[in-house]
Amino acid sequence: MQLTKQEEYPFTAKTQEEYASKTACIANPPEIDFSTHYIIGGSVNVPRCAELQDQNLRLVGDKLVYQVHIDQLDCQALSMVHFMVTVPISYKDKEVDFQIEY
Repeated sequence: MQLTKQEEYPFTAKTQEEYASKTACIANPPEIDFSTHYIIGGSVNVPRCAELQDQNLRLVGDKLVYQVHIDQLDCQALSMVHFMVTVPISYKDKEVDFQIEY
């Protein structure tokens, strides 16, 4: 199957089991202490070379806004870009607004 468009896969993982299922394709994902933190992140399939340029997490009102900027490079190879951030467990009930730009 040939990928012809970007496909986004954002996630929130609040347990080790959720984290393991979401990061199964990532070699050596970081270890997380889920008693104090949880993870928000994701991956994007891009039909050309790409890399994570920047990411930012901020609290806006009662919502976490997670901005991710992916830079597309000048080549035609398929890229999967992964991104994650740890969040203190005290924010676990906040809605997450994923803003992924490429």
